[in-house]
Amino acid sequence: MKHTLPYGSLDLPEDWEDRSTYQFVSPAKGPHIPLAVGTGAQVARPRMSVLLSRISIPNGMKMEEFLIRQMDELRKALPSLHVLSRHPWQHPRQGTVPTLEVVFEVGPGQQVRQLQFFIPTLESRACVGLTISCSASQYQSEREEIARIFASFEPATG
Repeated sequence: MKHTLPYGSLDLPEDWEDRSTYQFVSPAKGPHIPLAVGTGAQVARPRMSVLLSRISIPNGMKMEEFLIRQMDELRKALPSLHVLSRHPWQHPRQGTVPTLEVVFEVGPGQQVRQLQFFIPTLESRACVGLTISCSASQYQSEREEIARIFASFEPATG
């Protein structure tokens, strides 16, 4: 099966699962943040990250079951993970969108706040995963930009 992507195309077997992923990162914002330990050690300035991916939902699994499984997998991968909310967000054209809002530690004193949106597609067993991450300390100042990015999403029509 021919897969045409923005950067080229591939010919792959029919039974291969499409897990296309695109990532966008904002310019660095704010000051460098010194680490709690170490002399002169610093981490990069906070950046917002947007990850767009195609997610296959296993046959027979309802979205609610999928979200529970997603949270379980995230907790295994990120022991510091806290689920802040599972309240859906309202998209201006897509309607109610299932959402996970989480926070986790990536280093001493560094927390990431992440919103994972699961937007239905024309395919019945797939959705678009729109994941927006930022420094937890920057979340309130980034909230409006996060909402704007979410609202701007338009699914492919064909």
